[in-house]
Amino acid sequence: MSTVSALKFLPEFMGQKRNTFAEGEREVRQALKNYLRRCVTIVNWQAEGQPIIAFVNQVKWDRDVVLTFNYDMLLERAMKIAGVAAGDRVLHLHGSIGERTLAYPTYKKLAYKNTRSTLAKRWKDAFSHLRNLGRADRLIFIGYSMPPSDFEAKGLFNYTDWYNAYDSAGSYSYQILLVNKDPTVVGNYSFLRRPPGLRVETFASWISCGEVSKAT
Repeated sequence: MSTVSALKFLPEFMGQKRNTFAEGEREVRQALKNYLRRCVTIVNWQAEGQPIIAFVNQVKWDRDVVLTFNYDMLLERAMKIAGVAAGDRVLHLHGSIGERTLAYPTYKKLAYKNTRSTLAKRWKDAFSHLRNLGRADRLIFIGYSMPPSDFEAKGLFNYTDWYNAYDSAGSYSYQILLVNKDPTVVGNYSFLRRPPGLRVETFASWISCGEVSKAT
């Protein structure tokens, strides 16, 4: 999606009237939305959906916030099944399938007016939540590889890290944890001032230990 989005500017420089890349981007975006909608509808919540339900039930919704780069509405569906009403505590920073605009993990995701008008407030809200991490126990990254091209995400968490890094005793006031099957993603988090903790396992395996609700 990032590549197709970038290519849509070529016809303007090449003097071509028809923008086949823009058409392609729209088609791929719609296909992605349809695919993700279908994936959510066929989830067996008594089987593969159980880890999502467990996650929803372990989050402390009165204080925790979930920032997601996923487009699907799987989490919201799980919250509805679990009887949890905390949709305002879930921020889709790249947009979601219910919206016309989707952002891709590139350095220019907020450069376009339509994307910025849709998502800018969410990024601002995300920073507002993150800048007071002294009140929180942990910052947990589940599954996101933090690709090098995602400058906006790196900037958000890098500034947060510098804003909150030390308490009055001169030590980190919160824990940073990565949950990812691929240990090589740790290098993508090198912008943080200390190496984060790493759990090399699947989301289902990690959530089964009740890790979300633990204080440390």
